[in-house]
Amino acid sequence: MEKTRYRIMQYNILHDGDGWGWEHLAMPRRPAKERAADVLQIIKRHEPDVLVLCERFEEWSGFCPEGYSLFGPSVGGVNLKETAKPEQKSTINRNPIFFKSDRFCLLEGGIRRLEGFASDGMDFRHSYNKRTITWGLLEDYDRDTRLLVVATHWQTDAEKRAIHAKITTELAKEISARYGEDIPIIVTADFNERADAPNFQAMLSELGLTNCVKQANSVDQIAVRGATPTDSGMDTDDITRYASDHKPIWCDIEL
Repeated sequence: MEKTRYRIMQYNILHDGDGWGWEHLAMPRRPAKERAADVLQIIKRHEPDVLVLCERFEEWSGFCPEGYSLFGPSVGGVNLKETAKPEQKSTINRNPIFFKSDRFCLLEGGIRRLEGFASDGMDFRHSYNKRTITWGLLEDYDRDTRLLVVATHWQTDAEKRAIHAKITTELAKEISARYGEDIPIIVTADFNERADAPNFQAMLSELGLTNCVKQANSVDQIAVRGATPTDSGMDTDDITRYASDHKPIWCDIEL
């Protein structure tokens, strides 16, 4: 049977809030409504079959590239205390999964909170980041092919990041076991640590994942199991200097 190629892309598109990496952009601070055209141009150039975004805060809530469907369930049920600041009451998903609507359908999916565990010490209701894991099982319309996509964004704090790594690993094990160990799985995120760091390496080992992009200084990575990586890269063209403080990464896989 002829193999099928899919392109996976992950991009941290930069929250409009204060102190979020604006000093790394090549021009003065621009809001999402102005940067969106640059982000869309970058995405269109790569035409990913699956696109994962990080830092999709409220200002990005209406963002969806043409030809894509969005899966990003609300975090829900977190606005229980009136003492939370307005911006902390948001239920928008920070780590959505986009997929080509003419190629895939979503069979099943879900969300799990990263913050809000006793060991994490962060009350989800009062967290500004609302860190989560989003996962979706996609099926190719034209082929008997399924992909399990896991998207997240780990903490910057080392202690909390270690907890987030364990939760991500446990959830990926749980979901992949549900569909069979041979289900192709993609785990991608802004991991907030480089590819040689211990938490990321432990996750790769426990899940049997292959890291595809391997940009030495990048905290953004794509790892897969049950698929063959054929090409990968980081887009560093000039336009990326104006769109976000992160560079988009991509990986081609074959099944």
